[in-house]
Amino acid sequence: MSTPPEALSNEAPPPEVPRGGGGTVAAWVVIVAVTLLVASMQVLQPAAEVEEGRLERAMVTFQARYLVGAASVLGERTAGPVERQVEAWQPQLPGQQMRVAVVAGELIGPEAALERLRAVEEAPAGRGQSHFRGEARFPLTNILAAAKVGTVPGERSVPAEVPPARGVLLRLYQDYSDNRLDAPSVDEAERERLQQQLGWLGKLALAPPGSDTALREQVLADARRTFYMVLGGVAVLGVLAVVGFVVLVIFLAFLFANTLPGLKPSPERRGIYAEAFACWLVLFVGLSIAGGVVFGPDAVGATGFLSMLGSLAALGWPGMRGVSREQLRADLGWTGGQGAGVELAAGVGCYAMAIPLVVLAVSLTGVLAGFAGQSLQLNTAPAHPAAEWIAEGTWWQRIQILVLACVAAPIVEEIAFRGLLYRHLRDATRTMRRGGSVLLSAAVSSVLFALLHPQGLLAVPALTAIALALTFMREWRGTLLPSIVAHGLNNALVMAVLLTILAK
Repeated sequence: MSTPPEALSNEAPPPEVPRGGGGTVAAWVVIVAVTLLVASMQVLQPAAEVEEGRLERAMVTFQARYLVGAASVLGERTAGPVERQVEAWQPQLPGQQMRVAVVAGELIGPEAALERLRAVEEAPAGRGQSHFRGEARFPLTNILAAAKVGTVPGERSVPAEVPPARGVLLRLYQDYSDNRLDAPSVDEAERERLQQQLGWLGKLALAPPGSDTALREQVLADARRTFYMVLGGVAVLGVLAVVGFVVLVIFLAFLFANTLPGLKPSPERRGIYAEAFACWLVLFVGLSIAGGVVFGPDAVGATGFLSMLGSLAALGWPGMRGVSREQLRADLGWTGGQGAGVELAAGVGCYAMAIPLVVLAVSLTGVLAGFAGQSLQLNTAPAHPAAEWIAEGTWWQRIQILVLACVAAPIVEEIAFRGLLYRHLRDATRTMRRGGSVLLSAAVSSVLFALLHPQGLLAVPALTAIALALTFMREWRGTLLPSIVAHGLNNALVMAVLLTILAK
């Protein structure tokens, strides 16, 4: 008498993990719909009245110090290129126009300053209050943008400085044009007020070329320090870019030689992680909106921590669909890899790998802008809402933003994009050759990552490049740790540069 097969073992068969199906299609409908909604709002949002705040003033001043420092250090060798940069610098805000006029007076001549000053539009009388850029026309866009750093934009105060400073500068540069470098048309009280209103640029305006004063030496020394600082930063980035290019070549060589350890796609779970990512996206958006309504516009950390940490509840979805906790950790890369030291070094290598990709992306953006007949102004770089709060917020708000941007965002976004979404895409393209699967999955997840960020469409190529590096290292190392390290390092360096510019 034969023994029934089921009696040969007392062990129950392992539970079968459900496959993707209609849930996968529904998940992608949600993902695409939310992404298109966010991207279209950035494109279609009517331009709200743009006002000048501390961040804009600091950016213009820092750029001015760099150009003046370059001219001071390099002399006649840079006269032509520097003049062309100043001539191409055409800001829209009256306060910025006035500041650039001072730079033109220093690097081109007093007549160039007078020409720009006469073109400055005076601010309407009594205007002293303004709001963040892009406020309140489409609240969801602002809430999504603010949620990336944990707050909803509020109000800030802008001094109505243009009319008095413009009049003083007109008389000042008229004196310089008449070769009266002592500027007898401007009294001491006006000189003090000009320095208070324009800071370093006010001092520069009062110390024209040809004057031999302590003030002139002070402003030029400040400019040279800024130039050397930028030059040193560029040199360090250049070295990192070379290292990053080597790392990128090694990764691609390993990838197409099929010798990369990498991820192991699994057909059983190919749709579950798409569903989990869609849940994360809906939770993130919903909690961002709810936090903005409940906590109000001045709760810098509350909305951010709520949306960031609360959205991780989506990680419970795979468990509900039959994925064990151990399997989930392995699939998402929430592992220690080969140790903290090795993965930390891999994170630095990942950041270096992003640099040549970003340079390529920015170059392509410039080329495309040229074909479209648009110019990229010195002061129109895409800005994250975090920059506004760093500039205008209190120190307590700044600390919360730094924690959110440098710790919370790298962890949560890497889990969502390089964990859930990339894992799903690799599983879904498992029948392709490995190189094609990795590149296609990395491209799709990286573009979605870029489109869901609030810097605007102009920043999509650069953000995609950064995301590609993070994704490549996720594939290479099999753990999220290097990607989290590189993401946090990138955000920390951006914040450090921003704080340095504001301090200057």
